[in-house]
Amino acid sequence: MNKPMDPIQLRQQLRRRSAGRVAEEVVTTKEDVAAKAKKKIKAYGERRYWEARYDDEDVTTDYDWLCDWDALAPVFERNVGGPGARSVLHTGCGNSPLGFELARAGYCDRCVNVDYSAAVVDRMEAAYPSVERGPAPTSERSRSNRRRISWSARDAISIVSSGRVVGARSSRTLRRWDQGDCTDMDYEDELFDVVVDKGTLDAMACHDDEKIALRRGRRYVSECFRVLAPGGVLLVASFGQPETRLKYFEGHDTAEPWCALERETLRASKRRGDKVFIYVLRKKPRTVHPACVGLLVFLALAASAALALRLAYASEAALALARDGVDLEPTPDAAQCNYELLKSFAALAGTARWTLGAGTLLGALRTEPPGLLPWEHDVDVYVPARDASDLIFKVAVDCAHGRREPHCGALEFRGFVDETWWTPCCGFGYKLFHATRDACSLDVLVLAKSSYAPWAHGETPKWPPLSQKLAAAKDALAALDNRADPPTFLVIPEDVHWKNLLFDPGRWTRTPGADWAWPGPHVSYFQDEYFEASEFEPFRSLRLYDIDVNIPNDPWASLNRTYGPECAYMARVDEHGGVLADLRKPEHARLKRPAAIRVRDVTGIGLTDEERRDA
Repeated sequence: MNKPMDPIQLRQQLRRRSAGRVAEEVVTTKEDVAAKAKKKIKAYGERRYWEARYDDEDVTTDYDWLCDWDALAPVFERNVGGPGARSVLHTGCGNSPLGFELARAGYCDRCVNVDYSAAVVDRMEAAYPSVERGPAPTSERSRSNRRRISWSARDAISIVSSGRVVGARSSRTLRRWDQGDCTDMDYEDELFDVVVDKGTLDAMACHDDEKIALRRGRRYVSECFRVLAPGGVLLVASFGQPETRLKYFEGHDTAEPWCALERETLRASKRRGDKVFIYVLRKKPRTVHPACVGLLVFLALAASAALALRLAYASEAALALARDGVDLEPTPDAAQCNYELLKSFAALAGTARWTLGAGTLLGALRTEPPGLLPWEHDVDVYVPARDASDLIFKVAVDCAHGRREPHCGALEFRGFVDETWWTPCCGFGYKLFHATRDACSLDVLVLAKSSYAPWAHGETPKWPPLSQKLAAAKDALAALDNRADPPTFLVIPEDVHWKNLLFDPGRWTRTPGADWAWPGPHVSYFQDEYFEASEFEPFRSLRLYDIDVNIPNDPWASLNRTYGPECAYMARVDEHGGVLADLRKPEHARLKRPAAIRVRDVTGIGLTDEERRDA
């Protein structure tokens, strides 16, 4: 056996070989190995190591410490949830594409990626300025089709010597570039839903002075706790076993402890033989004190009792007004305004198919003689989609605000908006307004052809929950009907996405010479307000004041479904239908009378003499 070489002689031999540019054999001593390991351990915990590394290293190639997104995704889903809108903070990101993968997969709405090295941040920002969103749940598809990633330069290592108490920070907007300290972050409290750490805490722990390492780590964990929203989750991927890492979580500087601490394991992406520990820390959700709950319940009961008393008083007052002959109009001249709108529409519609609808139809059938209800604030008409589209072109050309023709009468078209002039309207059709009065409007309820009714109830893409899935299930059942002559229905669709049912007629399924069909989703705000084809046509004629109007062939079929079988004799004498009066009782006989109006010629209402001459 060869005698071991003296260490001094070994170093001298290595220097001679290096000076003579001779290929040297890698030889070292036990003392050199220990010194090198000690130096390396300490370097991971220092700023200068990461600055020098990312300044010199080619970071154009992505690199994931410990584990990549494919390995972490199942852990994320189990402990945080699937794709959805949330904000994520990735601390110590380096040149890891984790933020990109999170956003592309739809697991976050915003991901802020933080690292001390400005060099690596610059390069990652250039590589991933933005990201196309990948597949996301249906509830998220109405959001923007781009997800944002922010890369932020921030120190994840530096020691804080000030000892400042963690508290509320001044309001500050998240900046794309922000040189800072991850143990003393400038982010506002409770800003993120999730914080992800892959190796950052390990780097802080790699210091030969355990006290310094522990102080850094706990301060860092405290900051993660502070920026997490109530109920938020901190995911820490680490090579450190529980006996070396739990002390950082259990002794952090925040007075409030973590709600729960769990751990999982997976295999490292690069070194398959190494085990990666995933520590899952949850921040306690914000809860209400039991005393506050009791107070809220008491206040809710008191408010309910007060509301019930107020409604009872209002009901009795309204009925007393009805018995005493007092005017029940919701606003002054509402009935006259409705009359002028209806007369103008009947003249403009010409040969188009239309009938009185909803409350206007009910009032015309229930009053003696037929007329308008005194307490109605608008006029409703049913128009099949094909005819409603033709009418909208006519009123848009002839009756637009600022350039109305005399034959429009009192009608004015302001676009597909409501009375505010800017809110999109309407999911059920469109509105027409009075040129000179603000007391009323005319709602065009558009009817679509359907193979079944009623449709599912729908108001918005998310409300009621599962409405579109229910509609799809009904569609599937209707498709199983193989009868040679299936029934045909007319329903009122609801455009839940755009609230502009007829803004684009090209969306409809149109068959020449037949009624149009709505392509879907097959939901309706007025779920029970529909007709079988034979209930709607042929039309019947009715005389209201000096107006000849159309009514459906069997009007009570739809009215009974919409308002209930008692609607023929139970009157709702306020605007919202909360006060009921039985018309069969003698004291309510006055409520059978139609609204008193002044019959007049409506041609050219609101036009000056000069405008009439020009027309």
